[in-house]
Amino acid sequence: SFKDREQLFSVAESGIDLALAVLHGDSYTNDYDSLFDSWYTIAEKPIQLFERGAELTVTIQDLSGRLQVNSLVNSAPAGGAQAGNGNESAELAREILLRLLQSGEFVVEDDLQAREIVDAIIDWLDSDDNESNYGAEASYYESLDSPYTPRNDLLKLPNELLSVKGVTEELLFGNDEKKALAEYITVFGDSGTININTADPFLIQAFDDRIDSDQVASLTEFRDDEKNVELLKEPSWYSQVSGWPGDIALSNTFVTTTSNVFQVRAEATVNETVLAVVAYVKRSGKDTLEILYR
Repeated sequence: SFKDREQLFSVAESGIDLALAVLHGDSYTNDYDSLFDSWYTIAEKPIQLFERGAELTVTIQDLSGRLQVNSLVNSAPAGGAQAGNGNESAELAREILLRLLQSGEFVVEDDLQAREIVDAIIDWLDSDDNESNYGAEASYYESLDSPYTPRNDLLKLPNELLSVKGVTEELLFGNDEKKALAEYITVFGDSGTININTADPFLIQAFDDRIDSDQVASLTEFRDDEKNVELLKEPSWYSQVSGWPGDIALSNTFVTTTSNVFQVRAEATVNETVLAVVAYVKRSGKDTLEILYR
């Protein structure tokens, strides 16, 4: 068992190194990211290792194709987050999150609870102690049976959202009937942009309340067609999709086609035993890769 575990760990660690190499090489291939890139297709075929049947599967998910929770407020260079009043990126992020929560696809009772959750997240992120209309600040958290202090700064780790008023495990991770909010959001990054080339169709539908499921289906079909891959460089490619309404223009402040934050999962299997290593990676430019959390 000890030998198997050591081998599993070595294989999984090698998978992380392989993913970093693929992300580095991809940055020299083109200036945009899509589901045709090598970092995405790496998961299509597991790697067979050793005579004992060890197997390595590497999966890279683009977190830049998700809604950045930290973008719900304006981020300051030092000293924490500031309220996003009047900031278009922050306002758009709030609207998208509210549409998601009000969609009926998550464990949320009603529209009011959805607003309470959005405001509570904003209050957790901003640096002041002023409650939003439906939010919660230190006075709420410090009155709990097991009191604690809200961060009043940007989120650092994925599960930290569970400390926010109204955010439950069922909301974040879903159940047999409802979606997992964690599949559409990320705590890494605060630029406020979402890569339309890799975003989940359900998230894209939340970009604007006028977008319907048929339009999203057409958009997804367009970006999945290899003959359109060169067109995916420009964030406005969606306007070329057949049937896309001309009056729906997605703001350049949050739609992008480049990605810089990824989740890497390296899963090793030996003798029917599985060990996985997960790393969150930030890619800056062409030569800088940083593991944010492992």
